[in-house]
Amino acid sequence: HPRQVAVVTGANTGIGEVTARELARSGARVYVACRSEEKAQAAIARMKETVPEADLPVLLAIVSSLRSEPLPRRLAAFGEIGLAGEIRPAPRGQERLREAAKLGFDTVLIPAANAPKQDIAGLRVLAVERLDEALSRVRELADEA
Repeated sequence: HPRQVAVVTGANTGIGEVTARELARSGARVYVACRSEEKAQAAIARMKETVPEADLPVLLAIVSSLRSEPLPRRLAAFGEIGLAGEIRPAPRGQERLREAAKLGFDTVLIPAANAPKQDIAGLRVLAVERLDEALSRVRELADEA
């Protein structure tokens, strides 16, 4: 269910992995808990193969970690990243935006193709077409804070 946030233990194999994947596929924000970071990363990679709209938030988290710079608070993101750096739209984009607003996010970084036709109350939507543009927008948000 898209309103849910789930923490799945043992998410690197078996029923835990299937549960995490299906929750992610349904639109939930999923945190995986595993005994080994290596196994967790492998499970996340397998999940990304079946849930491509997780590409952008996963990449933002990786860049944030590499730079030792936290992502802005209350930022949500979704979108698939193509091989040439293009940000591809995600299914149910408008539903994802409404849910982000309900969950208390105030800024959402999304593919330009998912940009809403009307404003969503309380939600700042940053629509991007390319990965470099997405990273620049995140840096700008950090500078605003």
